[in-house]
Amino acid sequence: MHKEELSKMGSAKIYFTEYLGIPCIHKVNVSPIEMSFYKQVAPQLKKQGINIPRLIDTHGNDLFIEYIPNQVPLSELNKAPETYQQFVLIHNCSLPFIPGCKLHCWTFEQTQKALSTLTLPKVTEDLLNHLCNLSTGLFQPSSFISWDTNAGNWGKRNNGEFVLFDWERFGQGSPAIDLAPLVHGLGN
Repeated sequence: MHKEELSKMGSAKIYFTEYLGIPCIHKVNVSPIEMSFYKQVAPQLKKQGINIPRLIDTHGNDLFIEYIPNQVPLSELNKAPETYQQFVLIHNCSLPFIPGCKLHCWTFEQTQKALSTLTLPKVTEDLLNHLCNLSTGLFQPSSFISWDTNAGNWGKRNNGEFVLFDWERFGQGSPAIDLAPLVHGLGN
């Protein structure tokens, strides 16, 4: 089987390939957070019923994980109780340790830098600054979250189980961040 490159962004390269006779996903140059996630955190989350691709092997900064064969369109994710059941399990999970997590934030300075590159009316800039001030609660560590639940990061096993993959942003924050990508058109 030849390697088929699947990545569309990020520093890791992602290939559909065969390893040890198993069709799988080969992620090259994964972040330390994602490597730690699959080695240490994923086994704990799986015990709690969270569907995560099975780790097949690691070599240095490379992961070989289970290939999830079926895509799940946003319309199906929105309607399926399985989506929200997985969110409840993720957001209420308990871990016997605090894993290395990606720290997420958005600062006033970042907003100002973004606004400096745009040509927006003052009323729009004022609104964006106001929204930035209101968003600080999203970054408070209220629960573990995926931070990247867009429809492209969900698949379905042949047995119908919904599986969330791409855990390189795993961290703590508001569950609203995991729910937001399910809003139709938000990603556009």
